[in-house]
Amino acid sequence: MSEVAAGDANWYDQFFPVPRKVAVTQTDNGFLMRRVADAVEAASEVMFPVNDFGAPDWKTTQMVERTLDYLSELPPQTRQLLMLMFLAIEFASPFLLVGPGRFSRQSFARRERAMERWRTSWFAPYRLIADALKAQLCMMFLSHRAVQMHMRVWKACDRPGDVMQLPYRPNAFSETTASGLREDIV
Repeated sequence: MSEVAAGDANWYDQFFPVPRKVAVTQTDNGFLMRRVADAVEAASEVMFPVNDFGAPDWKTTQMVERTLDYLSELPPQTRQLLMLMFLAIEFASPFLLVGPGRFSRQSFARRERAMERWRTSWFAPYRLIADALKAQLCMMFLSHRAVQMHMRVWKACDRPGDVMQLPYRPNAFSETTASGLREDIV
C-alpha cells in the first residue's frame, strides 16, 4: 500500500493484473473479438451512415477501432458486459430479426429496419438492447474531434493540458443576448 500512497501511477495494474490493451486489428484477435468488431461495424454503419452533407460518418470517426480500443481500456466486468451486448446483437439476430444469418451479414436496409423496430418494440429486452447499443455508439461517435468540430463545440475555459484541444472562447458566456448566443460567436 505504500506504493499507492506514494502516488504510483500504475496502482490499478498492480492490484488488478489484467491486460489493459488488446490488439485491435481483426486478424490479431480471437473469434469473439472479430464478431464484436463485426457487430460494431454493422451497427455503426446504420447509425452514422456515409452522407453527402458534410457530417462525419462511421468511417471517418474510426468507430470500430476506437470502440475496440475503448473496450480494451475498461475493467474486465464492464468490458465483458459490453462485449456480451455486441455478441448478442451479432449472434441472436436470427431471433431478433426472424431470419437466418448474423446481424453483420444482413443488408443495410434490413439492419436499419431492425434497429428501429428494436427501439420501438413493446418487448422491453429489445428496447434495452437497442438503447444500450445506441448509447455506447453515440458516446464513441460524439467523442471524436471531427464530430465536435462539425457541431461547433467550443470551450469556455482554457485547459492547456487537455488532450482534445477545441476552440477557446474566453468571453462566450458574457457575450450572450436574451435570446441566446450572438450569431458571430456561434
